[in-house]
Amino acid sequence: MALSNKTGFKLTPNGTDNRTVKIDPDGVLITSIYQPLTLGLINTPFFLDNTGRSRVVWNVPNIPSLKGTDIYLTFVTLDLKRPYPQAVTSIGNVVKTTLE
Repeated sequence: MALSNKTGFKLTPNGTDNRTVKIDPDGVLITSIYQPLTLGLINTPFFLDNTGRSRVVWNVPNIPSLKGTDIYLTFVTLDLKRPYPQAVTSIGNVVKTTLE
């Protein structure tokens, strides 16, 4: 989750892995990773079920000043048995939503 997706960020800045997460690193992204409940994100980080799916719930905070704000969402799937960056097994497409 981030406020923009203009540049994104590479998994490894030194170029050993050219894959890019296509949302911009900002305070919202950092908060969504380290303090997801602050943003109303439930069930993150999560584990996949036996069908390869997981469900994340976003309880959007009722803050009127956020109306009209664009939010960009994506996901990254990790295999914690692998070293980084090989642990990143998939990077989702970005979905844009506007808070109402």
